[in-house]
Amino acid sequence: MTEQEDVQSGTMTRISLVIPAKDEEKTIGQVIEEAIEWAGENIDEIIVVDDGSDDRTGTIAKEKGAKVIRNEKSLGADKAVQEGIENSSNDIIMTIDADMEHDPRDIRRFISLFEENKPDIIVGKRKILPRKGERVLSKFFEEFYGIKDVLCGMRLIDKKVFKDCINFSSGDMHGMGFYIDAGKKGKKILNCPLTEMRRREGARIGDDETVDRKCMEWLVKVLKKHLEEPQ
Repeated sequence: MTEQEDVQSGTMTRISLVIPAKDEEKTIGQVIEEAIEWAGENIDEIIVVDDGSDDRTGTIAKEKGAKVIRNEKSLGADKAVQEGIENSSNDIIMTIDADMEHDPRDIRRFISLFEENKPDIIVGKRKILPRKGERVLSKFFEEFYGIKDVLCGMRLIDKKVFKDCINFSSGDMHGMGFYIDAGKKGKKILNCPLTEMRRREGARIGDDETVDRKCMEWLVKVLKKHLEEPQ
């Protein structure tokens, strides 16, 4: 079947690409351009959630053809992702970071994995988890929910999951509350290895000490959520 026939038959996977962004004017344009270059036949909607940027992030995203949702003040990455999901028009959502940590070519990997296995959720797996806190959290999630890199910002979600599970931003836990709820309810979750990391500068959520502290705070919430009965 040719690509044209595939589109006409309605079988091609159409995704909404959600990009949470704060002060990412240096890279947001490149992320959008490369996403279109490598997976444009599957992407018919790009949503950039400009989470209180003080630079030209939103303007550049709009110039590149993205739909831009603007938060006048920062609400955080979790809520930015949820806003993008709520304003998307496709049944399949992908998220990707705005700082070029992720290689947009990997979008094709996610789509292929989805088409072959029809999971509910796919989470990216970085080659290296650089901080102790990330490794501790991911070890827990791998043991109980099969997720090897729980803090990875590149993911695919079938929107029907939200009919049964809490939303992505519940509990301000970087999506971990959503993953736990989905796992307890038997949703199919897969991992997708990423080709490389391409970060232009330091971690957006702080230095190593700050990230490790946040991870330990999240771990307390995670354990509490893990022990709760499914909602």
